[in-house]
Amino acid sequence: MDSTLLPISREQWPALRDLYASDRTNLTGFDLINYFINYKPSSGNDSIKIYTADKDWITHGSYILIHQLESKAYIYLDTVCGSLEDLGSLLCSLDLKVFHLICGYEERLKPLVEQYWLHLGQDLDELEHQGTIVYHLSKSKIPLWKPRSPHGSLSNLHVLPSHRRQGLGSLAVRFMAHEIKATGSEVLATVVFENKSSQKMFEKLDFKPINKLYWAVVPSFY
Repeated sequence: MDSTLLPISREQWPALRDLYASDRTNLTGFDLINYFINYKPSSGNDSIKIYTADKDWITHGSYILIHQLESKAYIYLDTVCGSLEDLGSLLCSLDLKVFHLICGYEERLKPLVEQYWLHLGQDLDELEHQGTIVYHLSKSKIPLWKPRSPHGSLSNLHVLPSHRRQGLGSLAVRFMAHEIKATGSEVLATVVFENKSSQKMFEKLDFKPINKLYWAVVPSFY
């Protein structure tokens, strides 16, 4: 059932990226691949590889991206119109002996992650799909805000308990929205299902829920 890992050369990454251009709100699509096209490794232990299952990837866009950083790896996978069975086989062909995180996969790809987990010889009851809601902010809403210069991050937002309910989280999001818009990317955020307060904050700022994504932690079993 396993597929052969066929590398996509760095020179071909823009062609893979452009296959996802029709939906810029896809977190494992255009902007993700574009990010890694421009990514500068921090050390010799920081590497990025993109693999596919066959030479027809230019028509279906199926890929697995592995960002290995020191003793851990981050895995991204997606397809435009390829076979999910082939993509699942590609995932099962990985031979990672380090802790890794499968990042931002859609509901339709959950069975592939489960198949991979079983391929590793693990009990399916021990796999946790860590769910998040994807929020999107229309670019037409951003000019309504007047940005200041707070410190913050849209992807990992935390306000100390002593400073909450002062609008600092909202201010940080507004600032980061302007920064992201300036890069040409869509303004997106992920919030775990259980974090109702963050969901309310993003919705108050005109973010709209558009999807659900999942993350899976895979320990080193070796």
